[in-house]
Amino acid sequence: MIITANVFVENLTQAIDFDAVVKATLKESNKLSSGTFSTIYKVVMPSGMTLSVKRLKSMDRTIIHHQNKRMRELERLSKICHDNLMKLIGFVIYEDVALLLHQYLPNGTLSQFLHDHTKLPKNKPDWLTRLTIAIGVAEGLAFLHHVAIIHLDISSGNVLLDANFKPLVGEVEISKLLDPSRGTASISAVAGSFGYIPPEYAYTMQVTAPGNVYNYGVVSLQILPTQLPVDEAFGEKIDLVKWVHRALARGETRSRYSMQDLALSLLLGEKKCFQL
Repeated sequence: MIITANVFVENLTQAIDFDAVVKATLKESNKLSSGTFSTIYKVVMPSGMTLSVKRLKSMDRTIIHHQNKRMRELERLSKICHDNLMKLIGFVIYEDVALLLHQYLPNGTLSQFLHDHTKLPKNKPDWLTRLTIAIGVAEGLAFLHHVAIIHLDISSGNVLLDANFKPLVGEVEISKLLDPSRGTASISAVAGSFGYIPPEYAYTMQVTAPGNVYNYGVVSLQILPTQLPVDEAFGEKIDLVKWVHRALARGETRSRYSMQDLALSLLLGEKKCFQL
């Protein structure tokens, strides 16, 4: 039974069927991916419109118990517009489940673009496209900081790509729906995805703007050599950041990627994230 639902984009009201949204998210065949905070489904409306629907995981259902406040927050977030941010279209709440509605993007996530060889062309993504994506992510993150929103999980899995491979940062709403003060058994439940968590989080237990820039740095490192943030090939307890730090000792800075390009990429991102 649907408790409450709304569409924030007026011309889409007739195109979205809330009951169809709920039914579609109950089918495993519609599942696209699962992240730290949510599971994503592809949902086709009877009208023909295709949505990306985010089903919040159980630990993030504080929205259910503070409905009025959370609904106002969602409506406010739906009005935040930037070329590099995913726009919230609407929501559905039924029983103890919260669903967030977004535009469906067929090119999937940046992580899939970089690493899923079943969905990629034979050649690696070209450098100009990757650099444009890196700058776009930085622009979106800088805007969030400008409007005083700290992202909880900047990662390649939360960057979506439109038909022209323009990056859109997703999971923005989670920062307002999850209450970190409630605590959790998993460090990643608040700090983000493994491989992206800033070292200082272990003792501060706070998600910060500088921490977001660290997250972005890991994304930039992924974009450059198209490596995973965590990979068994790196060695035990070695993530992408440590792997890159040790590249010089391995003598791989020339053969695998240019350190000058790496520095430029990171400087571009850091400048974008702090200039506002």
